[in-house]
Amino acid sequence: MRLPPHRPRDRKLPGPHNRRSLVTRLRGTFSDNAFAGPDTADLFLSWVDKHRVDCVLTLSTFRNEPNVMDAWLKGSGRNMPKDIGLVSLDVTRVHSDWSGVEQHSDEIGRAAVDMLFSKLQAGERGIPQLPRTLQVHGHWHDGGTLRPPVGVKAVCEV
Repeated sequence: MRLPPHRPRDRKLPGPHNRRSLVTRLRGTFSDNAFAGPDTADLFLSWVDKHRVDCVLTLSTFRNEPNVMDAWLKGSGRNMPKDIGLVSLDVTRVHSDWSGVEQHSDEIGRAAVDMLFSKLQAGERGIPQLPRTLQVHGHWHDGGTLRPPVGVKAVCEV
């Protein structure tokens, strides 16, 4: 007996675009190679203007190179966080002043080594019959690239 696919490939999304055309449009605009071209900053800033973006979600690094979106935004005369917010999904030492999620990469590495060591000590080899997962929780890092939500009073520690 064959089960139906979990999610049809061309499932209609709200609005005029189906999933395939939406993904194609996004890849065509911001693919992995988009950050290598000389016109990338102009493309990014025109996208920000066209869509009236009020906050950019991004990564701190791309292929081990520091993300330069903050420089593009500042260079275009925008004030962060007054005019536009910038949030990193993986705050690192490269951009420790950015707001975003601290993923704790060092702790993830330590925990992975501990898990591997315990499997070796137990004599486990190969692909496990019951795979285990490891989770190290991230936490929010207040930086200087995101304004506080409207209507929220600041909390002071005593």
